[in-house]
Amino acid sequence: MKKLLFLALIFTFNLNAGEIQTDAEFGPNPGNLLMKKYIPKKVRANAPMVVLLHGCLQSAEEYASSSGWAKLAEENGFYLLLPSQTTGNNGMRCFTWFENADITRDQGEIYSIHNMIKKMISTHSIDTKKVFVTGLSAGASMTGSLLAVYPETFNAGAIVAGIPHGCARAVSNSFMCMFGFRTGSVESWKNEVLKEAPNYTGQRPRVSIWQGANDQAVKPVNATELVEQWTSVHGINQEATKKEVVEGHDRFLYQNAKKETLVEMYMISGASHGQPISPGNAPTDCGSNGQYFVDANICAAYHIGKFFNIVK
Repeated sequence: MKKLLFLALIFTFNLNAGEIQTDAEFGPNPGNLLMKKYIPKKVRANAPMVVLLHGCLQSAEEYASSSGWAKLAEENGFYLLLPSQTTGNNGMRCFTWFENADITRDQGEIYSIHNMIKKMISTHSIDTKKVFVTGLSAGASMTGSLLAVYPETFNAGAIVAGIPHGCARAVSNSFMCMFGFRTGSVESWKNEVLKEAPNYTGQRPRVSIWQGANDQAVKPVNATELVEQWTSVHGINQEATKKEVVEGHDRFLYQNAKKETLVEMYMISGASHGQPISPGNAPTDCGSNGQYFVDANICAAYHIGKFFNIVK
């Protein structure tokens, strides 16, 4: 049931040098989510903000810490907004990316998250041109939906083991999408995004796509479909402009005529379902082992932060 009552309270949870706070009041909350935020010890005025969406069976705190994002926020002075799913909504704590009511503008969970973003901007000194979103699995799929539904809000986003926006509009289709049985044409994927904000004429968010080559939960074909979706939204070629190898993994860049990378895709060789981390490994030591965190000798959070232009 989604009709949950939450106590109006704020508490602090220490994580690295900064702190996580839970804030019960952030405006309309039809998705009945919890709002958490990571405040670095040192954060500059007019700082960037990254919205982090955890995967199924994870907590917001675990995802912020074990992914390496909290460490990066501390080192680079930006805020983290950590929307948190509850077992009252979903027994596995998955964001509901597969229900139309939760991925429609100003409805359900996606509206709750958007209201958290507005609360962060009204409460803290945040550069509204530097708001980003990323997530894993169900959180990644909700990331794509946020980019589609609220394109005016985000500079860029990163989808880690996620599903194209609009692939599922009911739970009955969700597993078909995850296992790669619901593929679409380039035009159909493009329309799934464009119909969400039909009057929007501004720049669409840039997109970073990450996929484990051996992912059995979200099949790798979804990365191909995501590339088709977002390159077509940007009006650029579906064939990669460039290919390079980063820390042993293939990176594909999709650029416009100005050689600006609007979409990128990392295919993580040998990786199963999870967030790529690199604990104790050079050149980017990040993350810690846990459920759905994959030691792939590459730190996704670091490279996504570089794509966002907020990490040194």
